[in-house]
Amino acid sequence: MRLQKKRRRWPWVLLVLALLAALGYGFWSKYQAEQHLPMEEVDTTPPPIYTEAIVEDTDSVTEDTAPAVEDDEEPIIPAPPFTAAVTGRVEKDAFDLSSDHLALMEAFMSAWYAPLAEFGSPDFDRLFTKDEDADAHADALRTLIAIRRAALTDLRMNSVDYVLTVTAVEEEEDGHLRVEADETAVMRFTATPDTDSILYDMPHIFIFDDESLRLYHHEADDNPYFSFTYEEDSDYDAEFQRILRAIERHHLLRGEQTTVTLECDHPYDRNAAYEYLMEYCHKRNPRWYAYDEVGGNCMNFGSQVLLAGGIPEDERGDEEWYWDGQNDLDLSWINVGRFYDYARKNEGYGLVADTEAGYYTGEVGDVLIVGFNGDHRHTTIISNVVKDRDGNTVDYLISCNTTNYEDFPAAAYYYTFHRLIKIYGWNEG
Repeated sequence: MRLQKKRRRWPWVLLVLALLAALGYGFWSKYQAEQHLPMEEVDTTPPPIYTEAIVEDTDSVTEDTAPAVEDDEEPIIPAPPFTAAVTGRVEKDAFDLSSDHLALMEAFMSAWYAPLAEFGSPDFDRLFTKDEDADAHADALRTLIAIRRAALTDLRMNSVDYVLTVTAVEEEEDGHLRVEADETAVMRFTATPDTDSILYDMPHIFIFDDESLRLYHHEADDNPYFSFTYEEDSDYDAEFQRILRAIERHHLLRGEQTTVTLECDHPYDRNAAYEYLMEYCHKRNPRWYAYDEVGGNCMNFGSQVLLAGGIPEDERGDEEWYWDGQNDLDLSWINVGRFYDYARKNEGYGLVADTEAGYYTGEVGDVLIVGFNGDHRHTTIISNVVKDRDGNTVDYLISCNTTNYEDFPAAAYYYTFHRLIKIYGWNEG
């Protein structure tokens, strides 16, 4: 009887063991499958910046301009005066410069940044020996202030903190002292008060007239200097009206944005592009030749960003874009206009981009080409998007090489012609 009992129980034991094994295998298979599931891509690009500093009326109400009100009306409270904090210093290291030289350099920087930050009135008369130099600086700065006043956001600056690092000192043949210095500045714009907009290592040249203790000459490697056209007896750039018309065209396009999506085999990796952009916008990757002294490194850097975002070099077909060395490349890799032609004409293998995209449809990693009167002078990459309280794009923050900027407002540029090149990805052919 015992043997018979054991025989009756045995099939049930086998059944239970089989069920347990099946359940265990199921759980193990599920676990194994989960370990090999592709991870969902995480967006590591920065979220848009929402700004309350939208320009509704460029004329602020002050005590002098506040209209009279009747007794039963609520009085209009004048806007408080806007004051920016402009701080900085000159680091001369071991160079032999007097306190007078240092003070004059600091006075120049204050004369530039204080009115630019507060939208004030430029005055360089006491800093230069030649009236033309003083007038040219004032006219260029006055034009730049007008450009920023015309923006959709408030581009005054709450604060500016600069460092001028002296890199060379020499006496010229005529006896004037020539001082070269690189500027790094951290700016906080009113529209983006929590963001550091940073200028890195911009070269300045100061030439001193020691007899008068004034500047004989000054120049800097930034677009208000090499883009400005001086016109005697004028308070602005000779191209002032064209400059403003370009801004007006952008504003008119805000209500005419049409979203067009281009198909491609492989999407642009904006996360990877952004990481590379922020790592090298203020320095040079030693893997690549730097073209700062031969026309600028802006497009070379822009091409590197696209490559980091997965866009492959293209040596196929009629339109090419590649860099295999300083002497083995296609000009589209380093030249702004040639890259635009490649992006516009390329078919089949390589980059898929929209060169006619609506200006306010840009995203992080897209290319923003800037210049004057429709020309292509400089390449930047969008590093953030600035939106108003309703979610509408009103500006971009850009980062770039030559000059090196990080998270700088596109609308604050002296260049007012802007062309968006929207990057979608690439095709295999």
